[in-house]
Amino acid sequence: MATNRSTSRNARETEDLEKVRDLLLGAELKETEDRIARAERELRREIKAARAESARDIRELGRALRKELEDLAAWIEGESQERTDGEEAQLARIESAKKSLRGRIDKLDGESKQRARGVRDRVSASSRKLRQEAQASEARILETIRSEVEALYAHGMPKQRLSTLLAELADQVRKSEPD
Repeated sequence: MATNRSTSRNARETEDLEKVRDLLLGAELKETEDRIARAERELRREIKAARAESARDIRELGRALRKELEDLAAWIEGESQERTDGEEAQLARIESAKKSLRGRIDKLDGESKQRARGVRDRVSASSRKLRQEAQASEARILETIRSEVEALYAHGMPKQRLSTLLAELADQVRKSEPD
């Protein structure tokens, strides 16, 4: 008995909640439901149209494929006959082309090797020249530093102060080097 009352009370509460919901949100829910229904109808219509168009496209594709297959079969038949008729001539042309290509490849290979040797020689010469120039510049810089240090000693600069200045200069040079 208590279960029936509880079920009855739950049904009334649910009904009451439905009424309150309808009062508060009724128009908006109705509008949303109508929009959803319209969207579903439009979607069904578009799906139906897409199916019809796909079926039509598949039929057209089938016809086009059958035509292409027929054309391809005819072409293969013709090619087969031509190959049978001219096989020896083709083999002779292929052999001639192979010989010609071998000659061209050998010539290009020789030219490539010769160019590579020339490039290697130029790079090596440039490298030697740059190394010599760098060594000469280094020697000039060292000589300039030595003469300047001697001049500073001659003018009475303390060795400790000169040592500190040279260390600072070395730090600045290190920091300015590219990574």
